Amino acid sequence: QCGCGRSGCLETYVSATGVKRTAYKMMAKYNYPSELRSIPFNEMNAKIVSEAAQKGDMIAINTFKYTGKMLGEALASPEAIFLMGGLAKAGDLLFEPVKDHMEMNLLKIYSNKVKILPSKLTKNVAIYGAAALVWKELEK
Repeated sequence: QCGCGRSGCLETYVSATGVKRTAYKMMAKYNYPSELRSIPFNEMNAKIVSEAAQKGDMIAINTFKYTGKMLGEALASPEAIFLMGGLAKAGDLLFEPVKDHMEMNLLKIYSNKVKILPSKLTKNVAIYGAAALVWKELEK
């Protein structure tokens, strides 16, 4: 279930909390040895999973592949999509599978035309998004 109370939201899968949940699902699904297995749920976070993936931990790598798959399948066809937040700091661990799965699900006319980029915004980004929604409503 998503933090908003609904089920199936993209944030359920492609957020720092989603990575944590996915890592535990991967540990249940696969028997690969993993440094993540010794970390209690309340101490696990996306940074730990990212660091484990950087070291070649297959559970952590599969976690990011799945997260990238979910995000890649959800993205549509704009010129560029900007990802931000703590999860985006994982860099290519996330961006590469996102791009791969997005490309597999795009209409052929959009193939290799959509860029996935890290956002340069670092402060007050939630406020910018909320303000943009208000501005859009006021323009109606």
